[in-house]
Amino acid sequence: QEEERRSIPSIQLDYCFSKADGSDYLNTILVAIDCQTKMISVHPVPSKGANLRGQAEHLVRFSMALNYMDRVEFVSDAEPTMKSLLASVQLMRQHLGYPTVVTHSRPGDKGRTAQVERVIQTLRRQSSTLVQMASDRCSLQLPGDQAIWPWSFVHAAWTLNRFVNHTTTQMSPFELVYGRRYSGKVA
Repeated sequence: QEEERRSIPSIQLDYCFSKADGSDYLNTILVAIDCQTKMISVHPVPSKGANLRGQAEHLVRFSMALNYMDRVEFVSDAEPTMKSLLASVQLMRQHLGYPTVVTHSRPGDKGRTAQVERVIQTLRRQSSTLVQMASDRCSLQLPGDQAIWPWSFVHAAWTLNRFVNHTTTQMSPFELVYGRRYSGKVA
């Protein structure tokens, strides 16, 4: 079973929580990473369990953008919200005729979700840098409920997907997925 699981594409996902210094507002971000291409998907949400259908649709679109029309595995922790979310993803993909495997790691075991945990740390650092830069340029302290906070996660993922080459492939996730380097504008 372990060998069979390795032969299919795997998408790991988890929620990321971020709070601005001195703010009580908690930003919630759904983060997913494709383990083969290292493509990152980020989806800001009002809260963990809010609009699970919209979150599931986002994950299904992400798998379709990766061209995963055959069997794909979604991996998360075993929290009730994640179980409900991935059940919805599995049902949506099933209605489209695409087989889906759902795997939940055991409580406390981060082995199956290690890549998404690492990318969450990277996204937090990148987003903090973007917000700090905007704060400095505007000479303002931006409150935690400003739209720039979730945007910073989306932009950090966009940047990492296009401009950071993975050490083993020496290619960006964008290049691995689309077969060409990104040649568009950044701003």
